Amino acid sequence: MRSTLMALVIFDCDGVLVDSELLSCGAWLPVLARQGILAELPEIEQFIGRSDREVLEHFRSKTGLPLAERLITERLQEYFTLASGRLQSFDGLPEVLSHLRQRGVALAVASSGRHDKIRFNLNEAGLLSYFEVLCSAADV
Repeated sequence: MRSTLMALVIFDCDGVLVDSELLSCGAWLPVLARQGILAELPEIEQFIGRSDREVLEHFRSKTGLPLAERLITERLQEYFTLASGRLQSFDGLPEVLSHLRQRGVALAVASSGRHDKIRFNLNEAGLLSYFEVLCSAADV
């Protein structure tokens, strides 16, 4: 039986490499509250894996308020503040990544998040140095 060598592994970032989903969702709460919207975390969690624009559109439709696109940037800034010093990778992940790199496997990240968020997350979790390529939805 012939063994097959993997040349590349592509990972998602949030919820796969970095335990960031709850913090990311939670960052919406103060942004929405400043607009007079008292949301709860479970309502935002239903958008995990979807875009910030979809969250914003949901609350536009729900409230009838003309919520500005700048709220997406505000949410990202809230996230950076909230997540700073709190992000971690999942147990055993650095060892897996190290093993793959030692075997000559190239590692990449493909995420719907923005480049600055991807870099922030990986850096905070101590994983940035493992990845040769970072791809955001903004790239495609």
